Amino acid sequence: MLVRRPQPRRSPRASHEPPRDTPPSPRATAVAVAGVLFAGLALAWTRAAVQSDRQLQRRARDTALPQPRRDAGYRSESACRGCHAQAYASWHASYHRTMTQAVDATTVQADFEAEIDGEFAVEQRGETYWVRMPVARQAELAADPQAETEASASPFAWQRVVMSTGSHHLQVFWVHDPSTGRLVAFPWSYLLADQRWVPNEHTLLRPDLGEVRYVWNEVCVMCHAVAGQPGLDDTPATTRAADLGIACEACHGPGQQHADHYRSPLARYRQLGDDKPAEFVTNPARIAPREASAICGRCHSIWLPVDASAWRQHGLSHVPGPEFPQQANLVRHPADADQPWMDDVLADDPTFLVGRFWSDGMVRVVGREYNGLIASPCAASSDFGCTTCHSMHRYAEPNDQLTPVATGNPVCIACHGQFADEAELVAHTHHGPESSGSRCYNCHMPHTSYGLLQAVRSHEIDSPSVESALTTGRPTACNLCHIDRSLAWTADRLAQWDPATSPVADLGPMHQLPEIPRLLLQGDAGQRALAAWHLAWAPAVAVAGDDWQAPGLDALQRDPYGAVRWVAARARERLDAGRTQPPRIPIAAGDVRPLHDAEGRVDHAAIARLLARRDDRPVDLRE
Repeated sequence: MLVRRPQPRRSPRASHEPPRDTPPSPRATAVAVAGVLFAGLALAWTRAAVQSDRQLQRRARDTALPQPRRDAGYRSESACRGCHAQAYASWHASYHRTMTQAVDATTVQADFEAEIDGEFAVEQRGETYWVRMPVARQAELAADPQAETEASASPFAWQRVVMSTGSHHLQVFWVHDPSTGRLVAFPWSYLLADQRWVPNEHTLLRPDLGEVRYVWNEVCVMCHAVAGQPGLDDTPATTRAADLGIACEACHGPGQQHADHYRSPLARYRQLGDDKPAEFVTNPARIAPREASAICGRCHSIWLPVDASAWRQHGLSHVPGPEFPQQANLVRHPADADQPWMDDVLADDPTFLVGRFWSDGMVRVVGREYNGLIASPCAASSDFGCTTCHSMHRYAEPNDQLTPVATGNPVCIACHGQFADEAELVAHTHHGPESSGSRCYNCHMPHTSYGLLQAVRSHEIDSPSVESALTTGRPTACNLCHIDRSLAWTADRLAQWDPATSPVADLGPMHQLPEIPRLLLQGDAGQRALAAWHLAWAPAVAVAGDDWQAPGLDALQRDPYGAVRWVAARARERLDAGRTQPPRIPIAAGDVRPLHDAEGRVDHAAIARLLARRDDRPVDLRE
């Protein structure tokens, strides 16, 4: 018989089981439940309050923005996404999309915790952004655009930022003037590469004009939004746009009829396997490149409205297509075209042309590439246009939206097939096949335009010419690469290469000096900016070295133009960052570097002589 032994009794301390608590009283349970419910309600109320505040803040911002257009068949970019996901994605990744944006935490790249000189200030408050600036007296300016305004006459106040322009090189921020409906620029811009706030006037190459107020509704709406209508005759202004930034309908036209048509499954079925263009929209890819370029030219050109008063209220009613807008006059330089209506323009603004063109008619400012394109001999072919090199959806990278084939010579060889042969290429360029001097665009599209604090490629395709350099002051492509050589050296080389090209009889002593350093110190403000940028341009530095430019660039830190000072400072930084060895001091016999004497010392006297002859005529480049 088995007998179960009695087990010893364990004390609670030795037990591995948790002690059993006394059940709570009903009252305690009720209190706990009530506490949890109260906390949940408080949290829900807080979340609702925060959400409500966000909605109120967003509504206040949106009320200050240009109001959306849904007339004339416009739908906005959001209506395109469902059917055109791939095209939408490539557009969404582009700088066209972010040209103009409503301000929020996802669109602001500037540092709103930074300190700014003087009474100006910036500040982030939760999810809103604020600037301290003079209260815009836009009511007076609207009545009299020539009215002078002093900063001291307008009290400073905190104003909410509602919109930004730019996201590639800089951001400009806009506040709303409710009395006039105008969007007025904060007087400081944020340079993205430098991560610094700078006065707006220092981002433009122009003389000191004092305080200038920039109004988005009066200028920027022309190109930085889709189908903008200024509405400036209303008080306050009733500015509208189909989209902020450059979106689908800027190139393809109003999309309502297209969307309605293809809402039908039968219409979509009929389109399958059919190579004909889609109905009720413009597709630039299905138009001859030369004609499709007119769509780009709507923004990338110099134009004036035919009827300025009608434009002030209604903008352009033009639908994108193969023709340049009939409501706009495309401005051509008198050297290229006779436009009698330009007489009135020049009577009102005698500097209109010199602020945009070189004296031979070539465009000299950024963003106006269509003017250069149509003046190029290549444009005689209907197969040549903007889309020969650029693509809105099939680009290699967003920076300049070049197609993969357009990043080198193949895009030119497509027409100029003889240069596919390496021997032909070398015979034509007089440079090695892998040299930057054998890149078609370095000789035929040099960086002789200016804007956004940098030199930009000219889009008027031409060939290096000493005569043009002498008559216009525009540097030759040869000297922009061989930055340590004189214009006389260039003339000799071109004459050797092409016996039909006669050397200039007498270039004079100034043109025996290295051309780009000479323009850096002696040229006008536009020439000085181009020269400074090229002193740190990588292909030029590879040819001429990086150990002699600093004294000239440092001299420009006292330049009267803020933009010139910025370009020079950036060039100096690029040189310092790219230098792998310290600048050399000893030099070989006969190897005299620009701005240095024969012993390798900085030639301060030569620099002073050039600066004393600086061209100080006012330059105002209208980007």
